[in-house]
Amino acid sequence: GGCQGDPREIGEQVEAIANVMRACSDEQQGVEAARQLRTLALPYRQGEDVRGIIGASEALRAGLLRLLEIGSDTTQYWCCHCIVSISHKHFANQRAIATHPGMMDAILKVLVQGCPLSKGAACSALVESTFRNEANALLVAKTPGMMHGVVAVMQSSAGDIKDDAAGVLRNCSNYSSEATEVIVRSPGVLDALVEMCKGEHKSDRFTAMGTIQNLTRCSSVVPLLTESGVLDALIPALNALGSGEQHDVMRAEALMAVTNLSSEGTCQVLESDPSVLGILTQMVSCAIRGEAWRDVAWYDAEECITPMCRLSLNKANRAQFRHAGIIEVLGELLTTWLNTQESMLPEAFREDLVEG
Repeated sequence: GGCQGDPREIGEQVEAIANVMRACSDEQQGVEAARQLRTLALPYRQGEDVRGIIGASEALRAGLLRLLEIGSDTTQYWCCHCIVSISHKHFANQRAIATHPGMMDAILKVLVQGCPLSKGAACSALVESTFRNEANALLVAKTPGMMHGVVAVMQSSAGDIKDDAAGVLRNCSNYSSEATEVIVRSPGVLDALVEMCKGEHKSDRFTAMGTIQNLTRCSSVVPLLTESGVLDALIPALNALGSGEQHDVMRAEALMAVTNLSSEGTCQVLESDPSVLGILTQMVSCAIRGEAWRDVAWYDAEECITPMCRLSLNKANRAQFRHAGIIEVLGELLTTWLNTQESMLPEAFREDLVEG
């Protein structure tokens, strides 16, 4: 996204807000500065250049850190939402904020000591910081006390706050296998996720199932997951009655997780619901295009293809995949891969390919 505002004007506004954040002693001043910053960043949610100016300001990051460390719950709430707006799908900002000295510890303090709303906002900040960012995912997972803080929020909260806390684990496990190992070995994580899978709210089950599915993709932790009784939570989710996009995704992720945890021999006899196999095929199609599946969740093609390969060991599943259009989808995936490989060749080689 291009710059949608005057860079000099944006820079001046950022520095003015930063000066207030770093010097204010009045709570209302801090709250107002944080709200002004979020108001400044929000219109440029898709404007990477403008948000890059905001995130690049070390003075601003220092101001946010100060208010997170000394501010009231309300101030901390707004500062966390500033981080959400600035970090949203912006890699450079994600890294600049997360690696700013003391920032992770300040967010952790909000997780541990804040009110419910500020805890939820802190989780949201961590979710945005780790979206499609492997380095941040590992940083968050390895910050001493962070996993304990996230689990504590999961266990003591409800609704969106609980979902956001689980979302931190989901992102961290989705983008870093090393982070996955840290998460699985953190006391209380698996118990909290299994409890969420049994919850009454569909959103709880959806987020927890996505996180567990991510964890099962890391082969080194499969024995730990199996021993923890995760399968006992997956089977009811796989067979759950219901409707809606989140429900469909939950069942598909439960099937992928079961498959990832199963031996080849088990996969050969694992005949699956045709509707779930159809959903998996659609999810791969969206992943190839870099799209969210029905705006519900993001996937990489490999995330779906690996369990689908194992599911195709079963003859009935192979027939259902063909019926769902998997041949065409795989053709599109192969074409995309070949085009990517070709684009990486030197220009002279590409010209030879065209002439040939």
